[in-house]
Amino acid sequence: MEASALLAGGFKRSGCWRGTETGGIELDFDSDRAPGVYAYVVDDVVMYVGSAQRGLHRRFRNYILSQTMRTSQRVRGEIVRVLSSGRTVEIYTLLPPAHDWNGLPVDLIAGVEEGLIRAALPEWNLRGRSAGRKSRSNSLRAPLPHL
Repeated sequence: MEASALLAGGFKRSGCWRGTETGGIELDFDSDRAPGVYAYVVDDVVMYVGSAQRGLHRRFRNYILSQTMRTSQRVRGEIVRVLSSGRTVEIYTLLPPAHDWNGLPVDLIAGVEEGLIRAALPEWNLRGRSAGRKSRSNSLRAPLPHL
């Protein structure tokens, strides 16, 4: 999936990751504190999709600081690898509004994240990889979600 599909779906380009002198990473923008969905894009290709139920700012800090969260460590390693090759990891974000369906709560953040992972099969997302390979082999590809 290309970044243009994210923009068409209501995402905005918020900024990018940059390397630090100590080999770490930092944001080149002030991230929103609201809950949302985010995507990491390299060379116009969506490489990772995630959600931040407790706020984007807090989630991005996990990528910078966490020594125990396996996903944060793994994805941070991918970000560092891309940055060290001289390429850019752009960050796109979406802040879905609270919503309900027939009086029942709907979690748009989780729904958008899951739909994008199924549709894009981002390389850095482990979840959905095996299911995506099965779907591709059966010629069943999840449609691009309408946001």
